[in-house]
Amino acid sequence: MDRIQLAGMVFSGHHGVTQAEQARAQEFSVDIELETRTKVARAGRTDRIDDTVDYRKVHAIAKLVIEGEPAHLIEALADRIARLALKMAGVDAVTVRIAKRPPRLRPVYAPAVAIRRPPRGRARPLPPSLGSPPTDPGGTPSTPDGPSPTTKKPGPPR
Repeated sequence: MDRIQLAGMVFSGHHGVTQAEQARAQEFSVDIELETRTKVARAGRTDRIDDTVDYRKVHAIAKLVIEGEPAHLIEALADRIARLALKMAGVDAVTVRIAKRPPRLRPVYAPAVAIRRPPRGRARPLPPSLGSPPTDPGGTPSTPDGPSPTTKKPGPPR
């Protein structure tokens, strides 16, 4: 899988949990990594902008979101960017990192969030530790205290 990266984009926006954060513009740093199976390889052979993901459009998406409608959380901003980027032809997955540096959190350099979104319909199942209940060697779902009380143990064959 090839990647297209846009790093260090900075935009001003009015985002935050408090009214004070939303009242004054703050700088937000945005990094985006697009994953594509075909676009970069094709463009490498043809040297045509139409054969790749046009990162000017990705920059425009980030700018639109950060300078647009206020959000309480940077997670929401990252998700908005990811959803729009996934609508672009050839984008198979996207990772978005957003950081801000509000004065009240210094000396912390920058609280940040990074999210990765595969396209809809291709989500991988949860790992067993997060998805289905664990099973004992006999295949019976169990809890940390033993077999699940709602599950009957298989009896002898009749």
